Amino acid sequence: MIQRAIILLFRFTLRDFRNARRNRTSLRELRSRFLTLQSILLGKLSSEFKHFKAKGAHYVCRIARQMGGLRNGIWLGMADGQIYKNPREGIQFQFGISKNIADVYGIWIQGTYSARSARLKVANRLAEQRHEFFRVLRALPSDSWLRFTTKDLDGYRHIRLRDISDADVDELIQVLPQQGTYLEIGPSLTKTGSSLTRADIIALGDDLPNHIVRTFSKLLPLYRFMSREREELARPRTGRHLSTQIIHESSAWGMKMAMQFERENRRKPKDVSLTTEGYDILSRGKRGETRCIEVKSRRGGYRVTLTPHEYETAAKEANRYYLYVIRGDGSIWVVKNPARRCSFEKVRVTEFEVVDWIQKAAKHRLAHQKRFSIV
Repeated sequence: MIQRAIILLFRFTLRDFRNARRNRTSLRELRSRFLTLQSILLGKLSSEFKHFKAKGAHYVCRIARQMGGLRNGIWLGMADGQIYKNPREGIQFQFGISKNIADVYGIWIQGTYSARSARLKVANRLAEQRHEFFRVLRALPSDSWLRFTTKDLDGYRHIRLRDISDADVDELIQVLPQQGTYLEIGPSLTKTGSSLTRADIIALGDDLPNHIVRTFSKLLPLYRFMSREREELARPRTGRHLSTQIIHESSAWGMKMAMQFERENRRKPKDVSLTTEGYDILSRGKRGETRCIEVKSRRGGYRVTLTPHEYETAAKEANRYYLYVIRGDGSIWVVKNPARRCSFEKVRVTEFEVVDWIQKAAKHRLAHQKRFSIV
């Protein structure tokens, strides 16, 4: 009963913020406090968070060296255990403090190499379902802000969610796949959109755990939109990414980028990737000129290959044929008439023919299958 009373009276104090410094003893004490906060949050979060609360779906930052020194803060984070084996590699709910602020508060995506699939996932989702994204944003509290930074920005950009524009979404689609892009969506009490200050957190007093639970619960629909439970980024038992799934993600994102690039250059693109044309996009300019565009998405590595049909089409279309290579940093590399301008090497592909499938297979039919006849 005494332990329960202590948990109910949990609050952050000035001592906690003083402990958010590069001192191992201080950080250990702060970590102990965060373990207490973690137990409270897991007890208060509703059943909608059951997969977050599963074993391995939450963590407290280790007291470890970073870039040759200790961290100057600590945080806890959760990611849906059905989607992400490691929360750091996915889209997280996170709360943490550093010396003077809530270092992270809300939905958080890291800019590290290991989180690249999560960033690509969100960029693809924004490109495909922009209107749904705006619909979800309208239901969020008025004090919600989006904050992001990239390798090229000096600090964070702050955008109030209710003021976010199409241009802002276009920028996010461009920068999210890049390593070094960090994204946070959460509450702010200031007009600048910055994180809660030390004074804000202390002023919340005993209500801080409830405030975090309310915030996470209100952001849950946005989290679901960004991650789409069970759909992508699940890992098989071997611990490796599902290769076909990631390839599909990358290809869809690359197509969106190429289509957007064409529109920005005042051309009208048409997706023909599901046809047998030998290219992915047919784009027309104002003067009637056309581009037959083959899109290759490469998040890592530099190998680009054409199928025999694509190569024959490139040779036939000559100057009308363009190769667009979409890199993981958002850059678009354009090659005109690659069949003539580029060097090619034939790649030997090994295939395995199944010679006795008729003898070994069990035959089935659908319950209401229509028969097809060849005329």
